[in-house]
Amino acid sequence: MLAIKNIKELIKTILYALILLGLLQILISNYQVEGPSMEPNLIEAERIFVNRLVYHRIDLENLSKFLPFYESVGYSSLFGEPNRGDIIVFKYPPDPNKMFVKRVIGVSGDVIQIDNGIVYLNNEKLLETYLTNSYSGRSIGPIVVENDTFFVLGDNRAESNDSRNGWFVPYDNVIGKAWVLYWPLNKLSSI
Repeated sequence: MLAIKNIKELIKTILYALILLGLLQILISNYQVEGPSMEPNLIEAERIFVNRLVYHRIDLENLSKFLPFYESVGYSSLFGEPNRGDIIVFKYPPDPNKMFVKRVIGVSGDVIQIDNGIVYLNNEKLLETYLTNSYSGRSIGPIVVENDTFFVLGDNRAESNDSRNGWFVPYDNVIGKAWVLYWPLNKLSSI
């Protein structure tokens, strides 16, 4: 009788662990940094946790089909949308099979201009305290960030394939917010 009770408890524990693991896979994913585009803030081969829930959108039109007396269109984010300065992981727009990590510089409607490596956001010089090296690359803009998209740049501008190459990140391509640097362990920190 005691053995059967122990087996039931073991099965329950395993089921709870599998449910918890499944929830964690939905809410959090991991990402390995590839390339030098975010140096020195994120180095190649470092691993980060990505918060997938923070920018998750709810389709209000579909929601109103299931909730009586509720009518709405558009989308709503549970905890907010990507903000300027956030580091996001996203599907690379020209090839959605690849994932990139970059910093959000502009959101829908922003005017971006880059002149001799200096970024201007809505006609004001952007203060970028996270940059440690200078870059005087080609000038672009002014360009207006399209609706429901983001203009992103790598922190290592000389080595980054980013929105300067003519693409924006559509909201639907955003995987989540870079959240915790967990590998190597000696660099464990929030991002």
